Amino acid sequence: MNRRVSWALTALVLAVATFAGWQWWRAGRYANALEASYQTAFAKSLQNVESAHVALGKVLVASSAADRASLLDTVWYESRSAADEIGRLPLGDVNLAATRQFLNQAGDYSHVLARMVAAGKPVAREHWDTLTRLHTELGKLASGLHKVDARLTDGGVRWTRIMNPRWNRVRRQVAELWPSPSPVTLASTQLAAAPGTNTRKSDITPPVPENLRGFTDIDQHLQELPAMVYDGPFSETVMNRKPLGLTGAPITSQQAVDRARSYLDGAGVDTRDFRVEGRVLDINGRIPSYQVTFVPTVGRGRVHAAISKKGGHLVWLLNDRVVGTPRLTVTQAQDSARSYLKAKGFGDVEPTYTLREDNTLLITFVAMQGDIRLYPDQIKVRVALDNGQIVGVDAASYLTSHHARDLPKPRITREEAARRAQARLTIKQTRLAVIPLESTREVLAWENSGDLGGDTYLVYINAITGEEERVLQVIKTAGGQLTM
Repeated sequence: MNRRVSWALTALVLAVATFAGWQWWRAGRYANALEASYQTAFAKSLQNVESAHVALGKVLVASSAADRASLLDTVWYESRSAADEIGRLPLGDVNLAATRQFLNQAGDYSHVLARMVAAGKPVAREHWDTLTRLHTELGKLASGLHKVDARLTDGGVRWTRIMNPRWNRVRRQVAELWPSPSPVTLASTQLAAAPGTNTRKSDITPPVPENLRGFTDIDQHLQELPAMVYDGPFSETVMNRKPLGLTGAPITSQQAVDRARSYLDGAGVDTRDFRVEGRVLDINGRIPSYQVTFVPTVGRGRVHAAISKKGGHLVWLLNDRVVGTPRLTVTQAQDSARSYLKAKGFGDVEPTYTLREDNTLLITFVAMQGDIRLYPDQIKVRVALDNGQIVGVDAASYLTSHHARDLPKPRITREEAARRAQARLTIKQTRLAVIPLESTREVLAWENSGDLGGDTYLVYINAITGEEERVLQVIKTAGGQLTM
């Protein structure tokens, strides 16, 4: 009997050891793969910056308008790609907001000039001066990234160690003891997650590790650069734009709780079965808000809502419950979302595109002014297809852009706009819409929907000048439609 027990224990120990070894091997493979992906992201960011620097140098010496336009678009692509790759790096508390903003602005500025050159417009002296400065700064950025690369390589630093939660926790514990702390408030208004917090001791930024200090040196230098004056989505004017749709007096945090409950009412949530969890948090983003979290008295599934501090408007809502088997059609889901928006005071809206994900339907609505679509004033609503419950709302764009517009009378007729767009398209529908350009500037345009080779395109003709403002393709996916 003892021998059998001994054999059984031996077998159990071997099995556990084998399983542990296998798990260790899997973890090692995963860590190596993750490390490789981070190294690739950093290498790509460096390559993108160098490519943008070279292309911009060629712009400064090129004499052909076609070459300049092409090279400027290359700068746009490489700069934006570099910003994206840097955003993938696990830098923890190292804030590279200025670096990413500089890259986005450099690319955006180049794209604006590319369109100007392509349209045959002259490039003013101040534009050339700005391009020269951008070329110099991109060169400095590339040089700085090379130094960071050398420091990381010489120090044998692994990106996966930088992102190690235990290491970050130790750093934060050290930061709590750091004298004369400088508080940092974290905030976000993304619909996919519901962050937002007040300043706490644990949010204090600890000293930056020596091997990563090159990043902060670069970012500090870029913070000191003068702002670029231009008309684009990453310009200072756009990023500092005040929301136009916020009306009403400031509210208190307790009033925010009451307003949050009112927005849950009608979304398929019985607020009598929910209680407020914890304290109301501050979100100090573009739309300063209060975040309220509700938890059910029975079961699971939190509901988060962000309420604007000015006027008590719904900025976003997120119900993280598990959605069951779909029973509703797309039309039923759209009707449920439209009824909710109407009941909550969003006015006349119209659904545009839908996307089905995880037993829910994401519907993009736009505000209407008469028969004219107002594309800047977008609201996204996510509907649970098992019972029609509203499980997500993102009204940030609506609150940023919505206001009464004094729209001009079109000088270009519907028929003329269709003729200008139908050279290669079979036009199905033409209607008026307000569309945003690269900046906060809006134009009234004729939206021409047409087909070419089985694909659907949207061609926007300026209703005043007759110029082609934008061309988009409608991408049909298994879950719905997207535009690119």
